[in-house]
Amino acid sequence: MSLTGLSINLATVRQQWGLKDAIDACLAQGITAVAPWRDQVEKQGLAESAKIIKDNGIRVTGLCRGGMFPAATPDGIAATIDDNKRAVDEAAALGADCLVLVVGGLPVNSKDITGARQMVADGIAAVLPYARASGIPLAIEPLHPMYAADRACVNTLGQALDLCDALGDGIGVAIDVYHVWWDPDLAAQIARAGRDSRILAHHICDWLVPTRDLLLDRGMMGDGVIDLPGIRRQIQAAGFHGPQEVEIFLRRKLVEARRARGSENLRRALSNGLLRSTQKMTQTRAKPRVALIGTGSRGTRTWGKELLDGFSDQIELVGICDSNPIRRAFAADFIGRDAPLFDDLTSMLAAVKPDTVIVCTRDCDHDRHAIEAMEAGADVIIEKPMATTAEKCARILEAQARTGRRVDVGFNYRHAPTSTRIKQELLSGKIGEVVSVDFHWYLDTVHGADYFRRWHANRENSGSLFVHKATHHFDLLNWYLDAEPQEVFARAGQRHYGKNGVQRGETCSTCTGKAECGFALDVAGDPWLNALYGTAHTADGYHRDRCVFRPEIDIPDTMTADILYDSGVQVAYSLNSFMPIEGYHLAFNGTKGRIEIRQYEGQPWQEPDVDTILVILNNRTVEKIELPFTRGGHFGGDIRLQRMIVERDLPDPYAQRADARAGALSVFCGVAALQSADTGRSVKLADLPGWDLVTQR
Repeated sequence: MSLTGLSINLATVRQQWGLKDAIDACLAQGITAVAPWRDQVEKQGLAESAKIIKDNGIRVTGLCRGGMFPAATPDGIAATIDDNKRAVDEAAALGADCLVLVVGGLPVNSKDITGARQMVADGIAAVLPYARASGIPLAIEPLHPMYAADRACVNTLGQALDLCDALGDGIGVAIDVYHVWWDPDLAAQIARAGRDSRILAHHICDWLVPTRDLLLDRGMMGDGVIDLPGIRRQIQAAGFHGPQEVEIFLRRKLVEARRARGSENLRRALSNGLLRSTQKMTQTRAKPRVALIGTGSRGTRTWGKELLDGFSDQIELVGICDSNPIRRAFAADFIGRDAPLFDDLTSMLAAVKPDTVIVCTRDCDHDRHAIEAMEAGADVIIEKPMATTAEKCARILEAQARTGRRVDVGFNYRHAPTSTRIKQELLSGKIGEVVSVDFHWYLDTVHGADYFRRWHANRENSGSLFVHKATHHFDLLNWYLDAEPQEVFARAGQRHYGKNGVQRGETCSTCTGKAECGFALDVAGDPWLNALYGTAHTADGYHRDRCVFRPEIDIPDTMTADILYDSGVQVAYSLNSFMPIEGYHLAFNGTKGRIEIRQYEGQPWQEPDVDTILVILNNRTVEKIELPFTRGGHFGGDIRLQRMIVERDLPDPYAQRADARAGALSVFCGVAALQSADTGRSVKLADLPGWDLVTQR
């Protein structure tokens, strides 16, 4: 039996174990997710608790609890808000999925339940910006009406969702079946919660008949009258597939266990009872079946070996596809999984019937591979850019709408820790309303030159760097600003590569002048490139080391763009591909100040191993935020992107998951920029084919 879908709320074992012993007991049973209570964390110590959790690879499905907002005096209200902010800090330190809110009942000597509910709304509104800035979603847990007076005056899922709708992003619900199973509107409200991605946690136990204590007589799953499988199906249909969190308060059963077995055997009795009672709720569920098409560097390493090394316990690789047999065979060996190999997508889809297809082929082929996979019943993960033209983006959007499949786009920069912190600073409102942005990206003569050796050097394949590379940056802008680009005016030129140099050979390996060329690439001398491409050209004619000065190169290497957003924000953007430095400069100019960062990735001098964000206010005060420089793919974004895509139930308080619409918006911006540079006129995105599909929500 698999217990990967189970979490234990540590109140369930409060009388037997402290936090460390409880986690040890869970691990002994194969359970790797828990929900601690604040008093348990305090007793263990916050730093020590966080270390125990991290060292043991424990997922914290929620911290219990915040809330209890209504109070009889202003000082009491202020104290509850301060306490909830401390709870947010504790949840962040533990890496919790959410902070569970039991909102509180009537203030002392009050009969005004309407007023109490208003205090709840006001209290959450006061804490929510702090929680957003800390990256901790708040989860309102509606409690059974019997608790309305003393514990929670929010008593139905509908009431909780009304609060969420009024308060905006960063807040959702914890669905505890003990409290909501009776609600005749439950199914409709679960579906409503799913539509807005509000479900953050799912708590389970059972309602015993008779119930002898309203708080401390909850039943083991299957011992009572709640239709647990039926509710779980509704929650999964609403899009939540996270762990089921066992939360059982059962004074009577503990007493009976002591009498029957003695205190020496109590722990064993409780553990066995939990496992037997939850067996029906945690049936072994086959791992999602994933297939990969495209075994270049990105497909083989990031979406192949690294993905499987990190998440093989959650997904199964069932197929590898590439038209090049040499590269295909190397990829299979490097990834190290016994997956069948295919030379075309149609055959792979028919043979292995994957749940998800990862598309890592040439940019110009993304649309046809993604659409074929969706039409075969698979979800797709598309390496950026989603496509190379507006028409191809529209085809993907149409296919997704027609098939109902899920599309994720690999925008990893959204997930980098530094990007997340910048987003938090923007959401804090410190600099007021953003009015303009300066965004300049620098590629050095190693990284930048590589685009001009490969298939990317032709527009037909890549859409130009305005699409292939800048789609990263345009997506970041769209996400940071939570706005849509409307019009682009751009200029671009080929100032260094292509026709600006002298081609003395088709490839570096055969070039007679490579000793004098500053751009010669030694594929044979690089073990990674040699394994992927050293002999693979004998199968398809593709050479990895083509000359960067080939006259047929038709993409620009120097680009600028002015972008106007629907919010009125104006952006000045540039991309240069032959600089002596690597990194970017980004600044947001607001009505009250400015946020800026100069991110250093490579330069001919030493810089501290930190990313420094400056928050500069108009009163001339400066806040310097230093974050450790995150190594790993795309400033640490790759692994976080993979986790967000694989673990679909993870809370997403900053909307970092990128869907097909996000993929299309960034491509449309790049297509408009290239068209503007070619014509010398500004281009409105609404004039590009397929814009009506992009704007549909």
